[in-house]
Amino acid sequence: MNEAKSTVARPKERHFRELLGRVREAALGAYSHQDVPIKRVVEEFQPRRELSRSPMVQIMFALQNPPPSYIKIGELSMNPMEFHNGTSKLDLPLFMGETPQGLVAVAEYNTDLFDKETVDRMLGHLQMILEEIVISPERRLSELLLLTADEQKRLLLEWNCTQRAYPRDQCLHHLIEAQVERTPDGVAVVFVNQRLTYGELNSRANRIAHRLLALGVGPESLIGLCMERSLDMVIGLLGILKAGAAYVPIDPTYPRERIEFILRDSRSVVLITTQSLLESMPKHGAHVICLDHDKENLARCRPDNPAVPLCPQNLAYLIYTSGSTGVPKAVAIEHSSVVTFVHWVRDAFSRDEMAGVLASTSICFDLSVLLTS
Repeated sequence: MNEAKSTVARPKERHFRELLGRVREAALGAYSHQDVPIKRVVEEFQPRRELSRSPMVQIMFALQNPPPSYIKIGELSMNPMEFHNGTSKLDLPLFMGETPQGLVAVAEYNTDLFDKETVDRMLGHLQMILEEIVISPERRLSELLLLTADEQKRLLLEWNCTQRAYPRDQCLHHLIEAQVERTPDGVAVVFVNQRLTYGELNSRANRIAHRLLALGVGPESLIGLCMERSLDMVIGLLGILKAGAAYVPIDPTYPRERIEFILRDSRSVVLITTQSLLESMPKHGAHVICLDHDKENLARCRPDNPAVPLCPQNLAYLIYTSGSTGVPKAVAIEHSSVVTFVHWVRDAFSRDEMAGVLASTSICFDLSVLLTS
Protein backbone atom coordinates (compact mmCIF):
# COMPACT_ATOMS: atom_id res chain seq x y z
CA MET A 1 0.00 0.00 0.00
CA ASN A 2 1.35 3.40 -0.93
CA GLU A 3 1.19 5.90 1.87
CA ALA A 4 0.74 9.53 0.90
CA LYS A 5 2.81 11.99 2.87
CA SER A 6 2.53 15.71 3.09
CA THR A 7 5.21 18.09 4.22
CA VAL A 8 5.18 21.74 5.14
CA ALA A 9 8.14 23.70 3.87
CA ARG A 10 9.77 25.82 6.52
CA PRO A 11 10.47 29.38 5.45
CA LYS A 12 14.08 29.94 4.49
CA GLU A 13 15.97 31.85 7.15
CA ARG A 14 17.54 34.92 5.57
CA HIS A 15 20.79 36.68 6.28
CA PHE A 16 21.24 40.42 6.52
CA ARG A 17 22.63 40.98 3.02
CA GLU A 18 19.55 39.36 1.52
CA LEU A 19 17.26 41.41 3.75
CA LEU A 20 19.10 44.58 2.75
CA GLY A 21 18.59 43.77 -0.93
CA ARG A 22 14.87 43.25 -0.44
CA VAL A 23 14.53 46.49 1.50
CA ARG A 24 16.42 48.32 -1.27
CA GLU A 25 14.08 46.86 -3.89
CA ALA A 26 10.99 47.86 -1.87
CA ALA A 27 12.34 51.37 -1.28
CA LEU A 28 13.14 51.96 -4.95
CA GLY A 29 9.66 50.79 -5.87
CA ALA A 30 8.19 53.26 -3.39
CA TYR A 31 10.37 56.12 -4.71
CA SER A 32 8.84 55.68 -8.16
CA HIS A 33 5.51 56.76 -6.64
CA GLN A 34 6.84 59.54 -4.44
CA ASP A 35 5.00 62.21 -6.39
CA VAL A 36 1.61 60.82 -5.35
CA PRO A 37 0.08 63.42 -2.97
CA ILE A 38 -0.84 62.29 0.54
CA LYS A 39 -4.41 63.36 -0.13
CA ARG A 40 -4.68 60.71 -2.83
CA VAL A 41 -3.25 58.06 -0.53
CA VAL A 42 -5.81 58.91 2.15
CA GLU A 43 -8.63 58.74 -0.38
CA GLU A 44 -7.52 55.29 -1.54
CA PHE A 45 -7.00 53.73 1.89
CA GLN A 46 -9.77 55.58 3.77
CA PRO A 47 -8.26 54.82 7.21
CA ARG A 48 -10.51 54.80 10.24
CA ARG A 49 -9.98 57.92 12.27
CA GLU A 50 -9.03 57.48 15.92
CA LEU A 51 -8.06 60.21 18.36
CA SER A 52 -5.58 57.87 20.10
CA ARG A 53 -3.19 57.49 17.16
CA SER A 54 -2.19 58.74 13.73
CA PRO A 55 -4.47 57.00 11.19
CA MET A 56 -1.81 56.32 8.54
CA VAL A 57 1.57 55.94 10.22
CA GLN A 58 2.62 55.50 13.84
CA ILE A 59 6.29 54.57 13.45
CA MET A 60 8.68 56.13 10.92
CA PHE A 61 12.33 55.73 9.95
CA ALA A 62 14.06 58.51 8.04
CA LEU A 63 17.66 58.56 6.79
CA GLN A 64 18.68 62.17 6.32
CA ASN A 65 21.61 63.11 4.09
CA PRO A 66 21.55 66.94 4.06
CA PRO A 67 24.32 69.05 2.54
CA PRO A 68 27.39 69.95 4.66
CA SER A 69 26.57 71.60 7.93
CA TYR A 70 28.38 74.81 7.00
CA ILE A 71 26.94 76.69 4.02
CA LYS A 72 28.12 80.04 2.66
CA ILE A 73 26.25 81.99 0.02
CA GLY A 74 28.05 85.20 -0.80
CA GLU A 75 28.53 87.06 2.42
CA LEU A 76 25.83 84.94 4.11
CA SER A 77 27.00 81.91 6.13
CA MET A 78 24.69 79.36 7.75
CA ASN A 79 25.23 76.75 10.44
CA PRO A 80 22.57 74.24 11.61
CA MET A 81 21.20 74.66 15.10
CA GLU A 82 19.46 71.87 16.98
CA PHE A 83 15.91 72.70 17.96
CA HIS A 84 13.07 70.64 19.34
CA ASN A 85 9.59 71.98 20.00
CA GLY A 86 8.79 69.36 22.65
CA THR A 87 6.26 67.39 20.60
CA SER A 88 6.28 64.34 18.35
CA LYS A 89 3.97 64.10 15.37
CA LEU A 90 4.06 60.28 15.47
CA ASP A 91 4.31 57.66 18.19
CA LEU A 92 7.93 56.72 17.47
CA PRO A 93 9.86 58.37 14.61
CA LEU A 94 13.58 57.56 14.27
CA PHE A 95 15.88 59.88 12.34
CA MET A 96 19.41 58.94 11.29
CA GLY A 97 21.88 61.30 9.68
CA GLU A 98 25.30 60.93 8.10
CA THR A 99 28.09 62.90 9.77
CA PRO A 100 31.89 62.88 9.47
CA GLN A 101 31.93 60.86 12.71
CA GLY A 102 29.43 58.29 11.39
CA LEU A 103 25.68 57.74 11.65
CA VAL A 104 23.84 59.67 14.34
CA ALA A 105 20.38 58.52 15.47
CA VAL A 106 17.73 60.66 17.12
CA ALA A 107 14.42 59.24 18.36
CA GLU A 108 11.25 61.10 19.17
CA TYR A 109 8.49 59.40 21.13
CA ASN A 110 5.00 59.84 22.47
CA THR A 111 5.40 60.22 26.22
CA ASP A 112 1.94 58.70 26.74
CA LEU A 113 3.31 55.43 25.34
CA PHE A 114 7.03 55.41 26.13
CA ASP A 115 9.41 56.72 28.75
CA LYS A 116 13.01 57.81 28.27
CA GLU A 117 14.47 54.61 29.75
CA THR A 118 12.53 52.45 27.29
CA VAL A 119 13.57 54.46 24.24
CA ASP A 120 17.19 54.55 25.40
CA ARG A 121 17.11 50.77 25.73
CA MET A 122 15.63 50.41 22.22
CA LEU A 123 18.38 52.61 20.78
CA GLY A 124 20.94 50.47 22.58
CA HIS A 125 19.47 47.36 20.96
CA LEU A 126 19.62 49.04 17.55
CA GLN A 127 23.26 49.90 18.12
CA MET A 128 23.96 46.26 19.08
CA ILE A 129 22.37 45.00 15.85
CA LEU A 130 24.30 47.50 13.71
CA GLU A 131 27.57 46.49 15.32
CA GLU A 132 26.77 42.83 14.69
CA ILE A 133 25.95 43.54 11.04
CA VAL A 134 29.20 45.37 10.47
CA ILE A 135 31.20 42.49 11.93
CA SER A 136 29.41 39.70 10.04
CA PRO A 137 26.77 40.78 7.48
CA GLU A 138 26.35 37.17 6.32
CA ARG A 139 24.89 36.01 9.64
CA ARG A 140 21.30 34.88 9.79
CA LEU A 141 18.86 37.40 11.20
CA SER A 142 18.03 35.10 14.13
CA GLU A 143 21.69 35.03 15.09
CA LEU A 144 22.06 38.80 15.46
CA LEU A 145 22.42 39.79 19.10
CA LEU A 146 19.91 42.25 20.47
CA LEU A 147 20.79 42.45 24.15
CA THR A 148 23.95 43.93 25.59
CA ALA A 149 26.20 41.79 27.76
CA ASP A 150 24.79 43.42 30.93
CA GLU A 151 21.21 42.82 29.79
CA GLN A 152 21.94 39.18 28.97
CA LYS A 153 23.44 38.69 32.44
CA ARG A 154 20.46 40.41 34.08
CA LEU A 155 17.84 38.49 32.08
CA LEU A 156 19.42 35.03 32.04
CA LEU A 157 21.14 34.97 35.41
CA GLU A 158 20.02 37.66 37.87
CA TRP A 159 16.29 37.69 37.07
CA ASN A 160 16.24 33.94 36.53
CA CYS A 161 17.94 33.06 39.79
CA THR A 162 14.86 31.48 41.40
CA GLN A 163 16.37 28.34 42.90
CA ARG A 164 15.62 27.91 46.59
CA ALA A 165 16.69 25.28 49.10
CA TYR A 166 13.27 24.05 50.27
CA PRO A 167 13.10 21.05 52.62
CA ARG A 168 12.51 17.82 50.72
CA ASP A 169 11.72 15.55 53.67
CA GLN A 170 8.83 17.38 55.34
CA CYS A 171 5.08 16.95 55.07
CA LEU A 172 2.49 19.63 55.69
CA HIS A 173 1.64 18.66 59.27
CA HIS A 174 5.34 18.56 60.14
CA LEU A 175 5.36 22.36 59.81
CA ILE A 176 2.65 22.59 62.48
CA GLU A 177 4.44 20.14 64.76
CA ALA A 178 7.64 22.18 64.48
CA GLN A 179 5.71 25.31 65.48
CA VAL A 180 4.22 23.43 68.43
CA GLU A 181 7.74 22.70 69.66
CA ARG A 182 8.70 26.38 69.36
CA THR A 183 5.59 28.01 70.83
CA PRO A 184 3.28 25.45 72.51
CA ASP A 185 1.44 28.20 74.41
CA GLY A 186 1.17 30.58 71.47
CA VAL A 187 -2.25 31.22 69.96
CA ALA A 188 -2.69 29.05 66.87
CA VAL A 189 -6.34 29.48 65.81
CA VAL A 190 -8.99 32.07 66.66
CA PHE A 191 -12.69 31.75 65.85
CA VAL A 192 -15.08 34.46 67.09
CA ASN A 193 -14.31 34.49 70.87
CA GLN A 194 -12.73 31.01 70.92
CA ARG A 195 -9.05 30.25 70.57
CA LEU A 196 -6.62 27.35 70.66
CA THR A 197 -2.95 27.31 71.49
CA TYR A 198 -0.57 25.30 69.34
CA GLY A 199 -0.32 22.69 72.08
CA GLU A 200 -4.10 22.33 72.32
CA LEU A 201 -4.53 22.21 68.55
CA ASN A 202 -1.84 19.55 68.23
CA SER A 203 -3.14 17.26 70.98
CA ARG A 204 -6.76 17.42 69.77
CA ALA A 205 -5.70 16.75 66.17
CA ASN A 206 -3.60 13.83 67.41
CA ARG A 207 -6.65 12.25 69.04
CA ILE A 208 -8.50 12.36 65.73
CA ALA A 209 -5.45 10.94 63.95
CA HIS A 210 -5.23 7.97 66.36
CA ARG A 211 -8.96 7.35 65.91
CA LEU A 212 -8.50 7.26 62.14
CA LEU A 213 -5.51 4.94 62.45
CA ALA A 214 -7.61 2.56 64.53
CA LEU A 215 -10.06 2.43 61.63
CA GLY A 216 -7.29 1.31 59.28
CA VAL A 217 -6.67 4.69 57.69
CA GLY A 218 -3.17 5.33 56.33
CA PRO A 219 -1.19 6.97 53.53
CA GLU A 220 -3.24 7.68 50.38
CA SER A 221 -6.52 7.09 52.24
CA LEU A 222 -9.09 9.71 51.30
CA ILE A 223 -11.12 11.30 54.12
CA GLY A 224 -14.08 13.55 53.44
CA LEU A 225 -14.17 16.72 55.57
CA CYS A 226 -17.51 18.52 55.60
CA MET A 227 -17.50 21.16 58.32
CA GLU A 228 -18.79 24.64 58.88
CA ARG A 229 -16.20 27.29 59.73
CA SER A 230 -15.08 26.53 63.28
CA LEU A 231 -12.13 25.45 65.42
CA ASP A 232 -13.17 21.83 64.83
CA MET A 233 -12.76 22.33 61.07
CA VAL A 234 -9.06 23.13 61.53
CA ILE A 235 -8.64 20.34 64.10
CA GLY A 236 -10.25 17.80 61.78
CA LEU A 237 -8.14 18.87 58.81
CA LEU A 238 -4.90 18.60 60.78
CA GLY A 239 -5.98 15.28 62.30
CA ILE A 240 -6.45 13.78 58.83
CA LEU A 241 -2.97 14.88 57.76
CA LYS A 242 -1.41 13.50 60.95
CA ALA A 243 -2.98 10.11 60.24
CA GLY A 244 -1.10 10.15 56.93
CA ALA A 245 -4.34 10.43 54.95
CA ALA A 246 -5.47 13.07 52.46
CA TYR A 247 -8.47 15.24 53.14
CA VAL A 248 -11.26 15.83 50.62
CA PRO A 249 -12.81 19.24 51.46
CA ILE A 250 -16.58 19.48 51.07
CA ASP A 251 -18.39 22.76 51.59
CA PRO A 252 -21.67 22.08 53.47
CA THR A 253 -23.37 24.75 51.34
CA TYR A 254 -22.70 22.74 48.18
CA PRO A 255 -25.75 21.39 46.34
CA ARG A 256 -26.68 17.93 47.51
CA GLU A 257 -25.85 16.47 44.10
CA ARG A 258 -22.29 17.84 44.19
CA ILE A 259 -21.66 16.48 47.72
CA GLU A 260 -22.94 13.08 46.63
CA PHE A 261 -20.71 13.15 43.55
CA ILE A 262 -17.56 14.07 45.50
CA LEU A 263 -18.10 11.35 48.10
CA ARG A 264 -18.81 8.77 45.42
CA ASP A 265 -16.05 9.83 43.04
CA SER A 266 -13.34 10.13 45.72
CA ARG A 267 -14.41 6.89 47.41
CA SER A 268 -13.81 8.49 50.78
CA VAL A 269 -13.46 5.77 53.42
CA VAL A 270 -14.30 8.12 56.30
CA LEU A 271 -16.40 11.30 56.52
CA ILE A 272 -15.64 13.80 59.29
CA THR A 273 -18.55 16.15 59.94
CA THR A 274 -21.00 17.24 62.68
CA GLN A 275 -24.31 15.81 63.78
CA SER A 276 -26.24 18.81 62.45
CA LEU A 277 -24.77 18.44 58.98
CA LEU A 278 -25.10 14.65 58.89
CA GLU A 279 -28.89 14.87 58.67
CA SER A 280 -28.69 16.69 55.32
CA MET A 281 -26.00 14.45 53.83
CA PRO A 282 -26.83 12.29 50.82
CA LYS A 283 -26.40 8.52 51.03
CA HIS A 284 -22.80 7.31 51.05
CA GLY A 285 -20.73 4.38 52.21
CA ALA A 286 -18.13 6.21 54.29
CA HIS A 287 -17.63 5.61 58.01
CA VAL A 288 -18.82 8.75 59.83
CA ILE A 289 -17.08 10.60 62.66
CA CYS A 290 -19.10 13.47 64.13
CA LEU A 291 -16.70 15.68 66.04
CA ASP A 292 -19.43 17.15 68.24
CA HIS A 293 -21.23 13.86 68.97
CA ASP A 294 -18.08 11.72 69.41
CA LYS A 295 -16.24 14.02 71.82
CA GLU A 296 -16.13 11.47 74.63
CA ASN A 297 -14.74 8.71 72.39
CA LEU A 298 -12.16 11.08 70.92
CA ALA A 299 -11.11 12.25 74.38
CA ARG A 300 -10.02 8.67 75.20
CA CYS A 301 -7.65 8.57 72.22
CA ARG A 302 -3.93 9.23 72.60
CA PRO A 303 -2.80 12.90 72.42
CA ASP A 304 0.80 12.23 71.26
CA ASN A 305 2.04 12.65 67.70
CA PRO A 306 1.36 9.43 65.76
CA ALA A 307 4.31 7.80 64.02
CA VAL A 308 3.09 7.28 60.46
CA PRO A 309 5.50 6.33 57.65
CA LEU A 310 4.84 9.11 55.17
CA CYS A 311 6.87 10.81 52.45
CA PRO A 312 6.42 14.23 50.79
CA GLN A 313 5.18 12.51 47.63
CA ASN A 314 2.09 11.20 49.42
CA LEU A 315 -1.22 12.98 48.91
CA ALA A 316 -2.12 15.89 51.20
CA TYR A 317 -5.57 16.64 49.80
CA LEU A 318 -7.88 16.04 46.87
CA ILE A 319 -9.67 19.15 45.62
CA TYR A 320 -12.43 19.32 43.01
CA THR A 321 -12.86 21.86 40.24
CA SER A 322 -16.09 23.82 39.93
CA GLY A 323 -17.40 21.71 37.06
CA SER A 324 -18.59 24.81 35.23
CA THR A 325 -17.40 23.32 31.93
CA GLY A 326 -18.63 19.80 32.60
CA VAL A 327 -18.18 17.16 35.30
CA PRO A 328 -16.04 18.31 38.27
CA LYS A 329 -12.52 16.93 38.17
CA ALA A 330 -10.39 15.89 41.13
CA VAL A 331 -6.93 17.45 41.46
CA ALA A 332 -4.48 15.55 43.68
CA ILE A 333 -1.97 17.67 45.62
CA GLU A 334 1.11 16.15 47.23
CA HIS A 335 2.67 17.30 50.51
CA SER A 336 5.83 18.42 48.68
CA SER A 337 3.91 20.91 46.55
CA VAL A 338 2.18 22.50 49.54
CA VAL A 339 5.34 22.63 51.66
CA THR A 340 7.21 24.35 48.82
CA PHE A 341 4.38 26.88 48.46
CA VAL A 342 4.31 27.62 52.19
CA HIS A 343 8.07 28.17 52.26
CA TRP A 344 7.78 30.50 49.26
CA VAL A 345 5.17 32.50 51.19
CA ARG A 346 7.58 32.79 54.10
CA ASP A 347 10.27 34.14 51.76
CA ALA A 348 7.96 36.51 49.89
CA PHE A 349 6.30 38.09 52.94
CA SER A 350 7.72 39.44 56.16
CA ARG A 351 7.10 37.89 59.57
CA ASP A 352 4.77 40.77 60.50
CA GLU A 353 2.76 40.32 57.30
CA MET A 354 2.31 36.62 58.05
CA ALA A 355 1.74 37.02 61.79
CA GLY A 356 -1.91 36.12 61.22
CA VAL A 357 -3.80 34.74 58.22
CA LEU A 358 -7.49 35.50 57.82
CA ALA A 359 -9.24 32.32 56.69
CA SER A 360 -11.55 34.18 54.32
CA THR A 361 -11.63 31.40 51.73
CA SER A 362 -13.28 28.01 51.91
CA ILE A 363 -11.05 25.00 52.57
CA CYS A 364 -12.25 23.87 49.13
CA PHE A 365 -9.98 26.54 47.67
CA ASP A 366 -6.21 26.03 47.38
CA LEU A 367 -5.28 29.29 49.14
CA SER A 368 -6.70 27.88 52.38
CA VAL A 369 -3.38 26.03 52.89
CA LEU A 370 -1.92 29.38 53.96
CA LEU A 371 -3.41 28.50 57.35
CA THR A 372 -0.36 26.29 57.85
CA SER A 373 2.19 29.01 57.14
